[in-house]
Amino acid sequence: MKVLKIVVILLVALLLITGIIILYKNLEYIKFRALGSKAIEANLNENFILFEGQEAQIKGENLKIKAIEVIYSPCPRNTMCIWSGLGGKIEIRNDGNTKTVSLNEIGSEEFGYKVTGTAVSTSKLTIKVSKVSQNDSGP
Repeated sequence: MKVLKIVVILLVALLLITGIIILYKNLEYIKFRALGSKAIEANLNENFILFEGQEAQIKGENLKIKAIEVIYSPCPRNTMCIWSGLGGKIEIRNDGNTKTVSLNEIGSEEFGYKVTGTAVSTSKLTIKVSKVSQNDSGP
């Protein structure tokens, strides 16, 4: 009987610890959902985080980036995959023009800006936006 009580206590403790870890890992997402789809301000050439449905206004630019979808389906270990399974879809708005693009580590050039996904987790995209120089735009 004592052994059974000890096992039950250990299982309850393990469940509590697991719950705390999950809560801690998702704290940013929980705060975001509690505040609603609050828009943020972000700087050019700096990483910023967007949750699915959240929007960023790029400071000093007429440019907004919105995270439409977070794709988090990583390739299983010890397997060969064609695609990492990490990415997202974003909406880019500039001067009344809108474009929806897939976001990955290669980046997408739209409206004179390069938008790159620098990291993906289960609920958020880490994004970096930079201006495309005239020399980079081709002949």
